Amino acid sequence: MHKSSPQKNTSTDKASQQRSQHYLQQALGRHRAGQQQQAADAYQQAIKSDQRNADAWNLLGVLRYQQRDLLHAEELFRQALQLRAAFADADFNLASLLRETQRLPEALTHYSAAVTARPDFFQAHDSCGLVLQELGRYQEAIAAHRRAFALVPNNPLVANNLAVALKAA
Repeated sequence: MHKSSPQKNTSTDKASQQRSQHYLQQALGRHRAGQQQQAADAYQQAIKSDQRNADAWNLLGVLRYQQRDLLHAEELFRQALQLRAAFADADFNLASLLRETQRLPEALTHYSAAVTARPDFFQAHDSCGLVLQELGRYQEAIAAHRRAFALVPNNPLVANNLAVALKAA
């Protein structure tokens, strides 16, 4: 058995990562342009080039979510989180999918993880509040909405969500 030198592995890894990033940029451009199949192909090439590219797994999950392939999207978000534990975007995306499918306690767990990973993520704070309201935990919902409002006091949606929580309490 032939073992490659660590230096060669590092350069091979770096080349794979660069190829993966190249495909990821192509995918993003195609995704934004509405070219879903071409975007999916490029995301898959990014993953094939570097299986550890958590961004590619997450963004392919976003595409599948938009295509309403929820089962596949969930698997992709979970894979992204396995690769990068503190990944606010993947936690938020998975939480949104879980909320949509009425798995509220698990959605709350992932919204909370998104907030922990990125404390200034006002959408995650606000979404925590919405899930807490759905769970009937109004005081906690108000606190979450207040944290979101403190981050973006001029956002009318956040202000409305806080007002609704205050009224419901």
